[in-house]
Parts: sequence; C-alpha cells; structure tokens
Amino acid sequence: MTRLGPINLAAAGSYDRLDNDVSRAVPELGNTLLSSYVTAAWSGRTQASAKLASSGGFTLSPLAARHAVTVLSPAFNERGLRRKRSCSFNRRSSTTTSRSGLGAQLDAEA
Repeated sequence: MTRLGPINLAAAGSYDRLDNDVSRAVPELGNTLLSSYVTAAWSGRTQASAKLASSGGFTLSPLAARHAVTVLSPAFNERGLRRKRSCSFNRRSSTTTSRSGLGAQLDAEA
C-alpha cells in the first residue's frame, strides 16, 4: 500500500491457468468428441481509500476500487474417438470485463 497524503493507494495483479479437458457424446455422429486446451486469465485491481473516522483501535475509510479481468482461450480442436465419423471444431476467444465498486473499509490496529 502506498500513502499519498491522506489517501491510501493499493494495486494487485494475478495470473490464472485453467486446464480444460472435455468429453461429450454426439449421438448423431455415433461418436464421443474430446478436446483439451489451456485458458489463461489475467486480472488486476486498484483501490483508493481515505481515513474518515477512528475510534477504539478501529479506522473507517471510504473505498473506491476498479477490477479488470481478461480471459484468453486459444483455438482448440475436438476429435472423435472413432475414425469412421469425426468432427472438427475450431474456436478462439478473448473476453475482457471490468467492474467498479464503492464501499467502506474497516481496519483494526494490532
């Protein structure tokens, strides 16, 4: 946490790796399709707060925060278990979403 006069600033970031293994039956093909791929998620959060009131070892501060997440799924192929009939499906996606929040933070002194 960084202090800028009466305002406290904080930031955090993270990386998540999601391993996906999918198996689904497709009766029309008389087949089971398999796919395996890795999805990566990057996220970050910033927040600012300022001390409003303090009493009995507790401090109350209004808080404003911003959180963003980007999820990247690479192209993947589904393949059939039987060679007679097979299916191929390719898809790549990238999604970014963000949210903001206003609230209060309660800190206790040790």
